[in-house]
Amino acid sequence: MSILAVRSKCLARAARLCALAAFPLFLAACQADYAADIHNQTPQPLYAQIMAKSNDGKSAALAASRRLGPGDRALVGPIRTNKNAGAYLVLDTMPNPTRPLTYDLQPGTAFLSVKQDSLSNDAPMRVEEKR
Repeated sequence: MSILAVRSKCLARAARLCALAAFPLFLAACQADYAADIHNQTPQPLYAQIMAKSNDGKSAALAASRRLGPGDRALVGPIRTNKNAGAYLVLDTMPNPTRPLTYDLQPGTAFLSVKQDSLSNDAPMRVEEKR
């Protein structure tokens, strides 16, 4: 066997090993972390859930949840999911006279403040992004 044949086999093996080593980095590029730093400024407990969307966009699965008392501030998440699918936040109180609020999350941590227009339990909630 000539030196060139041995060297080409070594180069081919090294190329395969490099490709295998780079594969997890390729997969990591398709992932993203999502989290929400939430300040509950309502007079009642707040339930916050991060839902990870499926790849087809037709369904979602609960990925993280937390209960925040009045005046509490807490981090929900982080979760890691497919960057192309994404994640969203669901916010609800008990009793809530309307539907739960949903908020689309961008990759990274969203800093949010949840408020109500009045101190009564039946006032609608609103979400403000902190800057």
